[in-house]
Amino acid sequence: MVFNERAKKNIFDLKGLVVLFLCPLLSSCSSNQNNIAEIITPPIYPEEFASIPEDNENPQLIKLLSTEQKIKNISYGRNDPFLPPSLQGSQLSIPETFKYHGYISSSERPNAFVSFKNKTGIVKEGDVGGESTNLLPPGWFVANIDLDNQALTLTFQNSSVLIDLFPSQKP
Repeated sequence: MVFNERAKKNIFDLKGLVVLFLCPLLSSCSSNQNNIAEIITPPIYPEEFASIPEDNENPQLIKLLSTEQKIKNISYGRNDPFLPPSLQGSQLSIPETFKYHGYISSSERPNAFVSFKNKTGIVKEGDVGGESTNLLPPGWFVANIDLDNQALTLTFQNSSVLIDLFPSQKP
């Protein structure tokens, strides 16, 4: 038991020595300078901004359109992005492989001789390319075959193009 009391005294002596050496070190790290370099105060508002007025004037704002209303008239993209461009600016252009060779009229229904992509045959009014015939570009529609003017009218989406059998000028 004597050994235990003596060990306890040594521990207290060690702790006392550690505290004795560490206190001056810790206290020397503190700063004695208490000068305040900057004083921050809240801003002072005028009386007119001190409270929210009870009667606000009507700003007469215009109601914004919904997303659906805003984008309903915007057309974007193509139905088939892998087709070559068929519009030059706002005008419809005829594919280079499409040719109008002539027409024939039988039983009051005119037919036009055409060729498209190494295929030759006849088309009639109402034929749709890719659906009822492969002699027209996909989605193109034979709107009119005019026998008097010897012209063929093709339509694609909302644009149309008139093809003369005997054009006065070469494009």
